[in-house]
Amino acid sequence: MPPAPASLSIAGAAERVTNGASTVIGGTVVSATGAVVPGHRVVLLRRGPSR
Repeated sequence: MPPAPASLSIAGAAERVTNGASTVIGGTVVSATGAVVPGHRVVLLRRGPSR
C-alpha cells in the first residue's frame, strides 16, 4: 500500500492572468515521512467572487 499524501508544496506565477489566458502551477505531494508520492491528482479551488 502506498503512503498517504500528507502535504503539498506548489509554485506558480504571482500575477493576475487576463481573462481567457492560463497559467502554469507545479507542485509536489509528499508523505508524512517526507517521501515524494507520485501519481496523485490535486484539484485547486477558487474561493470568493470571480473578478
